Amino acid sequence: MRNSPRRLVMAGLAGLILAGCNQRTLTGTGPDCSASLTLLRTSAPDFAARLESVFVESGNTPAGPHYQRNLWLTIAPATSANAGVIVGRATPVFLQSGSGAPEPVTACDLTAGDSLVIWHDESVAYGSVEGPPGAPSYFATQVLIIRSSFR
Repeated sequence: MRNSPRRLVMAGLAGLILAGCNQRTLTGTGPDCSASLTLLRTSAPDFAARLESVFVESGNTPAGPHYQRNLWLTIAPATSANAGVIVGRATPVFLQSGSGAPEPVTACDLTAGDSLVIWHDESVAYGSVEGPPGAPSYFATQVLIIRSSFR
C-alpha cells in the first residue's frame, strides 16, 4: 500500500492543488502544516472517535514530496485503537472549541486525546502500516476536531 499508484497520483494532485491555493502557513510547524480554506462538509460524517496516536509519514516519491498524518483511533464501544485514518496534506481539518463555529486548522493540530468526527472516501485497507494491526484504515476527506473549552 505504501507505494501504490493511487497514493502516488494522490500525492502529485495534492501538490498541484496546494500550489494553487490561497493558504495561511503556520510558522515553525513544517511543510505539511498549511491550513485548508475549504468549506466544512455538511453531509453526515462516517464516524466519531477518540484519537489515540498520531504518526507523521514523509518522504520523497516519484510524484514529489509526500506528507501525511496516520491516526490510530478508538471507535466506541472499543477501548483501544481499532481503526486507522490517513490525513493527507490537502485534507481539510477543522477545530471546534466549546460552542464556537468550526475554524480551519491543520493536521498539525491533531493531538492524542482529541475527539474527532471523520469523513472518508470509499477505500479501506486492512492490515496496512498506517493503522493498528488488522484494523481497517481509511483515507480522510475531512476531519473535525472537537475540544472542550476546559481542556
